[in-house]
Amino acid sequence: MNGQAETSDEVLLNYLRRHGAARISDLVAESGVTATAVRQRIQRLMGDGLIERHAEKIGRGRPNHRYALTEKGENQAGNNFS
Repeated sequence: MNGQAETSDEVLLNYLRRHGAARISDLVAESGVTATAVRQRIQRLMGDGLIERHAEKIGRGRPNHRYALTEKGENQAGNNFS
């Protein structure tokens, strides 16, 4: 960072850029906010076309969801990260 605090959206986008895909719990741990707050941010970013959701069916029950950057999200996030 350059001395300025990252916005909550930047934290999520940068995490996804570094790790490829993540679950809600991963994003909660990274951002330090509640799962509800992360879900609201993800919904907004999905509406902006920056993030997409993928379902993973593992056995019975509900599928797990992972979130990843779209091409638009990758372009906006840039490639200058450490």
